[in-house]
Amino acid sequence: MSEPSTFEIVSDDGTGTVIEYRMTLANALQSWGALKKAGKLLKGIGSADIVGAENKIDKSKAILALVEALLENASSPEFTEIEKLIFNNTIVVENGDAKKLPTIQDRHFNANRSHIIPVLQKGIVFQFGGFFSGNGLSGIAGLAILATSGKN
Repeated sequence: MSEPSTFEIVSDDGTGTVIEYRMTLANALQSWGALKKAGKLLKGIGSADIVGAENKIDKSKAILALVEALLENASSPEFTEIEKLIFNNTIVVENGDAKKLPTIQDRHFNANRSHIIPVLQKGIVFQFGGFFSGNGLSGIAGLAILATSGKN
């Protein structure tokens, strides 16, 4: 398992308090299942410009296209499942007090509304980025090149 992803955002209450978010990877098959269900949300991603130099997939472009496609469908049950997966694997540390996000999410996001989208964006990249690197990225690159070349 990879190291947790940690990032900080200043609270919305005007005090300058820094809130730390710690994300851990969800189970790989659980994440893959959520991503597969969300597949229909990604239909437009096929037309995204994600192939970079030397006909290789640009990981940054691919992840950005994924984030955009998912956020465009934020009200769907599939996206709600991804949101739940991200929130369930996130700890919030405020004033030295660490709590699992699901136990405080209503109160926390009511006080820090501007944090919802950055937490989801970083969560999507952290939870699903591994599927688009290494051998997974090579496989996607091969499919993208075949699809765009007309040789199937």
